[in-house]
Amino acid sequence: MNSLESMETKVEEVNFWYKAKFSPPILKLAESEHLHAFLGNLINYFGLSVRDIMINQIDLSSRYISFRRLLPGSGIYDVFIGLDEVSIYFFNPAQEGLIWDYSTWVLESLSKQVELTFESQRLNIELHLSVKKGDSAKFFNIISPFTLQDMANEAKGKGIIIHFDGPKKGSVSTFIISSSTQVPDGIYLSLQSIFGKEITSFKDLYADTKSFLLDRICKEFNLTIGYQK
Repeated sequence: MNSLESMETKVEEVNFWYKAKFSPPILKLAESEHLHAFLGNLINYFGLSVRDIMINQIDLSSRYISFRRLLPGSGIYDVFIGLDEVSIYFFNPAQEGLIWDYSTWVLESLSKQVELTFESQRLNIELHLSVKKGDSAKFFNIISPFTLQDMANEAKGKGIIIHFDGPKKGSVSTFIISSSTQVPDGIYLSLQSIFGKEITSFKDLYADTKSFLLDRICKEFNLTIGYQK
């Protein structure tokens, strides 16, 4: 087939992860003055107790400070902060808007104690979508030969993998579309964007990446993304 019919979808699950590598490392965070101030801010903002935060003196690089916050709707928010990098994971939050609000706060709170200079930043958004029964099979039969301006590679058993210039100048993105393993007869979308050291900000990364997914990529596949109310 030469064209894709418009298809309505509904988001059933959202997963997200963000990783930033620092150069130089944020060594001052290990100093008691900065560490205690940052931990105090974490406890107050997220409503944590001291025992909710793990301090790992063995892995200062990537897991020096870590904590988990359970969110309404069975969502999970995991944060790992090291002197070389920070990793943040969101698993199926009920309120997707909290994703970047929480993440931005963590980065801003860090920046008040130490200077953040990014070597790279990486942002991944995963969506599991439900569609009308039978529509996903019809959809994948259509896109199987679909090449999206000859940029797509069909990976057997993994769906379609496409490499794009990313949502910001100097960034690159990898998009995957395949059958969902979480939603019966559903569709799985993944967009991973990598931002180089020339991109020094973080506040608008999520909004720009999400807009790129919805307004650029989903339009190519004629997908309309709907959210649970």
